[in-house]
Amino acid sequence: MKPKRKVIQDYGKLKREILNKLRVAKTVEEQLVQFSDVTRKFDEYPDPNLICNTLSFLAECFRTCDKNEIRYCLLKVFKETEKYIKQTDSAALDHTVKNIFFPLENRSNDTVARAIALRILGYLSILLTDRIDIQHGILQRLDSTFPIEANAAIFAADKLCAKTEKFAVILCDQLETKFQSNDLSMTFRIKLIRILRHMHWEISLAHKSRNICLQMLEQSSDGIMQSAILRTLTLLSCRALVDRSDQVELLMDYAINGSNEYVRSNALVDLLNLAKKDSVFSVSHALRLLNLVVNASEQIIKVKALRILTVLIKRGRLLADLLSQRSDQDLCIEALHSIQNCEDIIHDITSEVSIIAAQFCTELIIETRRIVSRTDILIWTEWNTYISELSSKIQSSFLSIIVGLIRVAHINASDRDMHGKIIKKYLKFLFSMCLSDDTMALNVSRSIIKIMQEYITTNNDDIFAEVSKFILMVGKLRKSIIQTLMQNLIAVLKSSELLQMPRSFTLLAKTALKVPPEVNTEAESFQQMIIATIQSFGQFDGSTICNNQWNIYLIGVDAGKSGCFSVMASIMQFFVTAVDVDASRYWLRALINIATAEKGMVMKVGIDQMFDLQPEQADILDTFEDSIRRYAQGDEELNGFMALMDISNQRLFAKWFYLLRVEFFKTMKSFLEKLNQYMNPRIKRKKKDMVDIQEMLLRAAHMHDFVAHSFFDVDKKSLEILESYRICCLILVYAIKSLLVGVESNQEHIDPSLIPLIPMIRYVNADLNNFTNSWKAGEIDQREKLALYTQSIQILREIEQLKQHKLQSASSNPVLVVRDFVRAMLKIPMNIPPYFFDRQQRTRIHWLDVPYFKGNNKDKAILVQEKLVLKLEGIVQSGYEAVSKKLKSIEMIIFGSNIDFFEKSNPENSLLNNLKFSDVALSYREFATKNADSLPTSSAVVCSVEINNNFFTSSVIFPFPLGKDGFRFINVHTRVVDDQSVMWTIGPDLRIAIE
Repeated sequence: MKPKRKVIQDYGKLKREILNKLRVAKTVEEQLVQFSDVTRKFDEYPDPNLICNTLSFLAECFRTCDKNEIRYCLLKVFKETEKYIKQTDSAALDHTVKNIFFPLENRSNDTVARAIALRILGYLSILLTDRIDIQHGILQRLDSTFPIEANAAIFAADKLCAKTEKFAVILCDQLETKFQSNDLSMTFRIKLIRILRHMHWEISLAHKSRNICLQMLEQSSDGIMQSAILRTLTLLSCRALVDRSDQVELLMDYAINGSNEYVRSNALVDLLNLAKKDSVFSVSHALRLLNLVVNASEQIIKVKALRILTVLIKRGRLLADLLSQRSDQDLCIEALHSIQNCEDIIHDITSEVSIIAAQFCTELIIETRRIVSRTDILIWTEWNTYISELSSKIQSSFLSIIVGLIRVAHINASDRDMHGKIIKKYLKFLFSMCLSDDTMALNVSRSIIKIMQEYITTNNDDIFAEVSKFILMVGKLRKSIIQTLMQNLIAVLKSSELLQMPRSFTLLAKTALKVPPEVNTEAESFQQMIIATIQSFGQFDGSTICNNQWNIYLIGVDAGKSGCFSVMASIMQFFVTAVDVDASRYWLRALINIATAEKGMVMKVGIDQMFDLQPEQADILDTFEDSIRRYAQGDEELNGFMALMDISNQRLFAKWFYLLRVEFFKTMKSFLEKLNQYMNPRIKRKKKDMVDIQEMLLRAAHMHDFVAHSFFDVDKKSLEILESYRICCLILVYAIKSLLVGVESNQEHIDPSLIPLIPMIRYVNADLNNFTNSWKAGEIDQREKLALYTQSIQILREIEQLKQHKLQSASSNPVLVVRDFVRAMLKIPMNIPPYFFDRQQRTRIHWLDVPYFKGNNKDKAILVQEKLVLKLEGIVQSGYEAVSKKLKSIEMIIFGSNIDFFEKSNPENSLLNNLKFSDVALSYREFATKNADSLPTSSAVVCSVEINNNFFTSSVIFPFPLGKDGFRFINVHTRVVDDQSVMWTIGPDLRIAIE
């Protein structure tokens, strides 16, 4: 877990504090404490200036100190800061290198000090590529008679060899001479051999190193030496991209005919590394590995050979060559016989080789299905028949193993954890196969629920939780399966035994909530049944939940994510009167207001009379007003929570969510009012009214897009929810343009804001079922996107048919068509984005040494030929957890203004000012791009900078007048770019005031 990062207020002060703490530490204990804290500071603030200054000071301490325990601590610091050294200026660290090299240069009598210096030089190797004197010093120490120094020299040489070709060439010649000596011990010989893995700089050097290793391999009979040489040759082949076929043959020979188990086992490990990176394996290699699995007596050899085969199967090419009718049929049949023997290994349910064999068979089935469904390769009939039979047998076998393990775990409690882990693996194998076979997914899920019903009396919550996770994941993958099995699932959920298993009950309750009935009345009855079951689970006494409070809260959160707002509101209401912490009450009341607002909308939109919009009668407009009022109340509660618990504004996404829903409801309310006027023949239609609605819809769509790309750590599902509502707003704009106001205008062009709809329009004449099934296997939890997208495609079809005058009777009324689409869209419950419940704003930009202006003094800004040059530096502080997206670069849009975009203190105004600021910056960017040849007449400077180890720096010329006769503010709008070239406006933006 990454350390929590603090907001930087005064970066110069921070640097001074760090160095002062290092200087005032006098005793050994104080120095050790301060030195050990340096790496944490670098992780929090990876600024090159801070790193250079600190490392220079530490190197000076290394040179002047006389205690090796301090030097060992400094060695650890340099080891952990190696990743940051490459982003610093090598010239700035020249004095650091000299201080570290001091004990070697002055031939210190302290052997330990020289050894530590050599190891630190190894970590500084990226700075030594042109330092011939230090390279020569390292080479000299390879001949040291002191083992500790010789080992350190080998370490430094190994590190340096990986950084520079010149040193590698010199070292290779020296190593060749050393290997010819008989005085070299085996331990040092092996360590020197491992350096040869870096001789990949050119083909001749790689061939020379390989020949040196092969010569020693022929002369050696020691298993450890042989394995070390083979490992070195493997790593060299991976990097040099030469002799890979020869290396595979060499390793296969040692894996099958090696002198002992150690050599054979290590040869198989090397083959596994090659299998992950290379495609030089052939069908003959796979057959030899299959025979090794069948004939080997050692279990470890079987396990490693099966792992290699599993990797080769997953790569696909080799399996396609094997089962294609263009290949040798005899080889195919031989492979089938060997695979059948591997299948027999699975019967020993607890052994490692059985589990790996099960994984191999699973991947074989999955990859064969993929080849058959996605390629035009004709496969042998025997293979096709066998895979069909294997799929059925494996399914039954895995389920039997799970049942057997549940029984054994019930009898033998001491090994219950081990059995639970094995069950988890077999469930994972089953789920992998279910991804590509809906029929299997249904059958397996039915069998799993039946197993739960039969063995629920074992009361093993840990094992049943793993089984429940399988059902939950299937529910995310195929909701129709859970709908089919809902009655059986509810029977398990209501059982008294499951109420005593908190984890299992929580997972199954979440599964049931994933697929509520689509009809509103049925959905409400379903939710009331779930609430009653939850009350039994929590032993509700009429006013308080007595047990399993946290699990019930998690069920409530998941209910909101699934659109079951009656369940969510009831659960949060259980707790709001019971908690005695103000912050918790604020949070719970905020959630209750969301649930109440969304529940009212979903319930009322299904009533036909609500859309009559008759005077003095309750209608859908009143429902909108009530939902908007509820969200306003929820926003106030969230403000109270943030004031107590969230002073760093980590919940900005939640604030945006409230704003988005209010904006959406206001837009829909205005839209329905205007549509009602359009349907009234006594009221004259005004084209301007629909134009205004279009602008409101485009604003709502733009807000959803802006929010979706303002949080770098946002999860995929939350993005899809926001994207689906953005598309719906654009669909409504398209409907207005096409049916209500567009008939009078030229239809040959499309508004740029509607460009995202072009891919969807392609599906207008396609079958909806084919469209919904076109998502690739493995895309789970697409309910929000598919439900709204299906409605969107349907309205597009009706729009096109209306434009061609193919619809008849009342349904051809375009106003009714558009209103019905709005209604259909509102019927779909809004799933609360999972990111709403997360601690957001983990990845942020922190500016270092922000330029400022005071009178005639300019800090970090200079004038060059009357043009202002700004030096902008910062770090992008990543989140606590690993995210799938990687930072690539940062784009800065720099422009002047006479207004302060961030003068408002109200949180809501601040959010909207962020949106406004982004729009202004992007408009400046577009104008500057179009007028690139006449920069002084444009209004902005745009630059893009690579992010190196979370650090970025740029010097930018700002050619516009400032101060009294010019701009009062310099504004910097930032957008980070990920590895998929997607822009993220994560902020904060920078504003520099000019006096």
